Amino acid sequence: MPYGWRSFLLACGAIAALAGGASAQLDDSAKKALQALDEAQVQAEPAKAPSREKAGEDLAIEAGNPASGRYYNAKYRYRIAYPEAVFTPQGESDAGDGQRFLAAGGRARLLVYGAFNALGTTLDQEYREALGQAGRTVTYQVLRKDWFVVSGLARDDIFYRKTILADDIFRTVELTYPRALKATFDPLVAGIVQSFRPD
Repeated sequence: MPYGWRSFLLACGAIAALAGGASAQLDDSAKKALQALDEAQVQAEPAKAPSREKAGEDLAIEAGNPASGRYYNAKYRYRIAYPEAVFTPQGESDAGDGQRFLAAGGRARLLVYGAFNALGTTLDQEYREALGQAGRTVTYQVLRKDWFVVSGLARDDIFYRKTILADDIFRTVELTYPRALKATFDPLVAGIVQSFRPD
């Protein structure tokens, strides 16, 4: 994994809302949207990124609009769309397995990467490793036949990870952003994850 991602990024799933810094629970709207996405495995076309001026209001990606930034990884054969008015690509890793995108002065991160399953790891093993990542509290988790989602809290951050196993290749997307910016980044998650898929 680039930037030590495989050892560092081992969790991701739905968006948690905090009430005065107490226990975490899903917003009803976020829960419904993400559960619908997870269950249906929607494969939408990449979507539009709104203008930077609207960044606190409606930063949701609109499926099918080519104005979104797009990244395709030829080595591991996966693609993703992202709001280029929000996230800035940092360049593909030297290993060619993925890329990271930064926003909010580096406080928000979108990471995508792939890896050949050389050790024959099962999806269930990868999933349980993600659930056990130190320093993270999982508030949402889903395991299906060829993908899983793990999400929750990591200190002052919200994280969301989805990993797909297909053709003996693990492909992962992860978003991490401060809880203080939840209102800005929550609307982006479903659209970004929708667009992430293997070829």
